[in-house]
Amino acid sequence: MKINSKTKRAIISVASLAAVAAINYTVVHNPIVFFLTFVLMVHELGHYIFAKFYGAKVQYPFFIPFILFSLGVTQVENLPDEYKHIVAAAGPVVASLAIVIFMLLNLYVKIYSTKVLSLILFGEVVYNFFGSDGKKYRKAKATNQTCLIS
Repeated sequence: MKINSKTKRAIISVASLAAVAAINYTVVHNPIVFFLTFVLMVHELGHYIFAKFYGAKVQYPFFIPFILFSLGVTQVENLPDEYKHIVAAAGPVVASLAIVIFMLLNLYVKIYSTKVLSLILFGEVVYNFFGSDGKKYRKAKATNQTCLIS
């Protein structure tokens, strides 16, 4: 049986995400690891969905597990310059919205400490503003003089 490249890529994406959760849970032994893995997945899917929406050729994201730290990579090709800043910002914005929704749900069904969830939200916003996504966003915004929202 021959598997097409899109299916292979999806299998790699799911397997690498499972590896992130497994490796980090082995070290930390706390269910918050699964929430952090979920946030990483939503972050990368934010980039994927917005890039796909704006007509770019996009590969499914894959995840690189490290102990206590993980990276997600979404490969985007042929994205028009005027949309690069939107796609760069999409990951952190979508992930932050997911965290806020989970925090609201957490008010009714206590799963995690609100302080821990607030810290995760703070980390998502600050790390991505000053990290690689923020750098890509600022670079794309500086090179693009076209205002998309009026």
